[in-house]
Amino acid sequence: MVGETKARANRLTNADHANLVRTSRAAHAQLEALRRLERERRLNELSPRLREIAELRLRHPALPLRELALKCRPAASKAAVHRRLQKLIRIAET
Repeated sequence: MVGETKARANRLTNADHANLVRTSRAAHAQLEALRRLERERRLNELSPRLREIAELRLRHPALPLRELALKCRPAASKAAVHRRLQKLIRIAET
């Protein structure tokens, strides 16, 4: 019984750690792309929705997608924020 509990706790801890690492890497890639667009003065060329999420991510680099979504006006879904950030990364790479 104790062994099972410890094993379960370890699995949960490992999963939480893996999620934090994955989230951190994604946010880092997003910020790098946005800084590149900023350096190249391309942020003003973006659509209003892309520009909004770019500015929000730059202002709030540590916020999870769900909270960024709530800061959008009007509020967006977590999936919409993810798609917009992925699109910004693709734009920065071109």
